[in-house]
Amino acid sequence: MIEFREKYKDKYVTAEEAVKQIKDGDRVVIGHACGEPQALTREFAKHMLQLENVETTHMIGMGESAYCLKEAEGHVRHNSLFAGNKNE
Repeated sequence: MIEFREKYKDKYVTAEEAVKQIKDGDRVVIGHACGEPQALTREFAKHMLQLENVETTHMIGMGESAYCLKEAEGHVRHNSLFAGNKNE
């Protein structure tokens, strides 16, 4: 049986290389809660002002979520899938 690390080792890239694959108009789906790849979201936040009209989607962010800040307007649009109590 092939070890998964061996099978996928040629697909490994750094967070910076991965984020460079994001293009204008893309949708970026971010893992939920503890599944959030925080190294990737931090790197994405560093490059978000170089992009336009990128949509991020996730339920609950556990990291900094800097891509949701006001200065990201026009570059990143966050689409939250979180549903909570309407009274809170």
